[in-house]
Amino acid sequence: MLSVDPGLAQERAHPLADRQDADARFGAGFLFLVTVGFAAMDVGRLHQSDAVPVPVSIIALIVFAAALGLQIWAARSSRKSPAIRVTEHRIPY
Repeated sequence: MLSVDPGLAQERAHPLADRQDADARFGAGFLFLVTVGFAAMDVGRLHQSDAVPVPVSIIALIVFAAALGLQIWAARSSRKSPAIRVTEHRIPY
């Protein structure tokens, strides 16, 4: 990657140098902790998801597999960056 685009390699090595939105990182981390906390409470005390119908479970498994496939595809993509912006010199077409 270094020989293809040194600027992109520098950007990936230091993602916060471009003033990445710290609020978005905090929000994502907070939502993750809320999700894990709710799951732990549901297993231990709430028991809201004990009786999920089989068709709903199958649909959820299919959606999860599709999302996982999309995540793997994005991770293998050669043009990923932690910052979201459009620049003329990095448009692939």
